[in-house]
Amino acid sequence: MYNVYVIYPIGIIKWIFKYAFLSLFLGAAFTYKAHTPDFTVRSYKPSYFYKHHLNKLKTKGIIDETKYEKLLK
Repeated sequence: MYNVYVIYPIGIIKWIFKYAFLSLFLGAAFTYKAHTPDFTVRSYKPSYFYKHHLNKLKTKGIIDETKYEKLLK
């Protein structure tokens, strides 16, 4: 049996190590960010489709005007 070694240029090896380090760093950063709670208050604006759905419910008589206004706030 012959031992056949493929000799890669040193630039490709360095690039592979840099890419591996970068992917590990980005994975750790995204994991940290995903598990950090965010308690800021966001303003809520109902979408067009939600308003249309509520209008359909109101015209069918499933919800009344007070419930409609309450759900839009």
